[in-house]
Amino acid sequence: MQAIRHKINWSKIWFLFSWLFLLFVFSFSWGFLSAKFKVFPYYTIRNTIMTASTVQWLFKNNVTTSLSANEISASRTRGGVTINKLIQNKDQFLLTTLYKNEEFVAIIMDREGNNIHEWKIPYKQQKLFMAKDTKVSLSKKNLMIHGASLDDKGNIYLVIEFRGLIKLNSASENIWTLHMPVHHAVTVDKDKSIWTISRNKINDTKDWIPFATQPYWNDLIVHISPEGEIIESFSVLDIIFDNQYEGILYGGHPARPAIHHEDPLHVNDVRIMTQEQAGYFKNVNPGDLIISMRTINTVMIVDRHSHSILWTITGPFLRQHSPRISATGSLLVFDNRTARGQTGGAARYLTDPQALDYSRLLSIDLKSRVVEWQYQGTVEHPFYTSIQGWLEELDNGDILAVESEGGRIFQIDLKTDKIVWEYINLIKKGVVGRVTQATPVSEHQISALGKNN
Repeated sequence: MQAIRHKINWSKIWFLFSWLFLLFVFSFSWGFLSAKFKVFPYYTIRNTIMTASTVQWLFKNNVTTSLSANEISASRTRGGVTINKLIQNKDQFLLTTLYKNEEFVAIIMDREGNNIHEWKIPYKQQKLFMAKDTKVSLSKKNLMIHGASLDDKGNIYLVIEFRGLIKLNSASENIWTLHMPVHHAVTVDKDKSIWTISRNKINDTKDWIPFATQPYWNDLIVHISPEGEIIESFSVLDIIFDNQYEGILYGGHPARPAIHHEDPLHVNDVRIMTQEQAGYFKNVNPGDLIISMRTINTVMIVDRHSHSILWTITGPFLRQHSPRISATGSLLVFDNRTARGQTGGAARYLTDPQALDYSRLLSIDLKSRVVEWQYQGTVEHPFYTSIQGWLEELDNGDILAVESEGGRIFQIDLKTDKIVWEYINLIKKGVVGRVTQATPVSEHQISALGKNN
């Protein structure tokens, strides 16, 4: 039988090979350009790799993953006050915001860890807890108090992260609610007005700042009356451009000055300058505002009326929180040192040194900008939180710090650099609850708690 011979169509094979070659060249080129200019699908691939890295780390370290955003796996077996070497009882009471018993609360505790007073979020206000994008009510487990301030009448102002600001009396009865995406901080002024942080999304390209590459969050400083009415609201980005401080916003090579992230500033604190603090500066007045911007590693002081930038520092910290002017005239900063390369990618409670070692507490000279004191975690005493964190100076000069993702509050004696007090918010063995703040409370504020105002 004669074999059947098929004629090979070389033209079709060549056509197919050419298209495959062109597809390879296009894919390689687009991949190169994607990595170089951070365009699609760069962030999708990067996030996938980071997620895979995180999952691998979690399994390797036998970390529980079925927890809420406020429950964190940690190698903790003891909770409550684990260190107490305090000699005196000054700063005896602390206002803390933390996650316990499956919900976020604000409590006043003594230095033995006893609960003296407690405020709970009024969960009956469903409108406050509806996510605008999904219209789904958030559960108690995922709501967070991130900012609290107590007045001298026993009332408390609580920031429900990105949901609203509420004012409660000492019996947790609601006085008023401001429905807006406030976040991170709230502080009461001398005239009983309130300062906090909010934001709005800039979607329309005609409203974008120069070199923006995508819709972004515009952080706002909001001034509120004692009755819960907005007195004024102004953009921190506007302050930067109006004062011609664009240099702190556009880093990197001049060929690529664009802002590629939706969170160009991430304002995380606003505080009011006191008479004593303002005295350390030539042009700062009591009532001016000190503002922290995490994304651009910058702290600045702004005139509360003209919004002129009066003083600024960028570094020597990374992704900082809680800038404070100390009683001796230095800048205290909670230096998170968050960076790519941390163990486990997005894993939270971490005890090993990270890409830039541990988190730090810093004291920086206002004139020379030199770090004059620092406390950093060690293998024996790990200290690292990739997000959040809080710092306060106590009357005796010690530093009180909150390691949010470690569920931990601790006090450092600056003379010895030793931990003299520590509290662990242990939920159960191996799981801690998130802590976002710890602030000293005066005896006058304690005495006012028995009155409902």
